Amino acid sequence: MKISGEGETSTEEWAPALGGLILPVTDRRMLFILTAIDTASVHVTCIQADEEPPINLEDWDDVAVTTLRAEFDNTLYVAGLFGGDASESLISDTGDYRIRVSGARRDGQLDDIIEEEASEYYLVEIWPVTDGTIFDEVVKMTSKSAAYLQENFG
Repeated sequence: MKISGEGETSTEEWAPALGGLILPVTDRRMLFILTAIDTASVHVTCIQADEEPPINLEDWDDVAVTTLRAEFDNTLYVAGLFGGDASESLISDTGDYRIRVSGARRDGQLDDIIEEEASEYYLVEIWPVTDGTIFDEVVKMTSKSAAYLQENFG
């Protein structure tokens, strides 16, 4: 069960995790990016495009795509789970969007992490779609962390 809106409950379950990378929730109005590490910074780059951008799969260990439904203008942000500054809104209109999340260096060892440096890298790409369909795809899943997260959140 999840909470949707103030005081309302929904019996719809969360969508399963995609490639140990994306966890769509709240009827696809929000999603979590599942990072492999929870004790250090990660580097996130966000790109908004008018159409699906090309991707070089060799640069990434894990890649997944999903659909997000935006009900309000200017309401799609990337932010840390426990606070911090949010990004500028990635959209300006309501509607359906595809979000592709790519992750690299997700199997880094804790001993190798320098506190001030990002240990993992993520690329979040978003573009509008008009076909009204829900689309989920695991494009690539090669990290051990993705397998672990998929097993525990999938």
